[in-house]
Amino acid sequence: MAHELLREGYSVQYVATRVGYRHASNFATAFKQRYGLSPRALHQCLPPVGVVNTP
Repeated sequence: MAHELLREGYSVQYVATRVGYRHASNFATAFKQRYGLSPRALHQCLPPVGVVNTP
């Protein structure tokens, strides 16, 4: 769920709250441990859902 919300363009703070964290820093730590990438880095490197990459 968190990954999907980040892809949809929601802020890290919003996503952290939606998935049950009171503090975005705790969410970021847990996210990085699970995925090997911070949520902010993921948020910045993924195109928003619905954006088509063309050559």
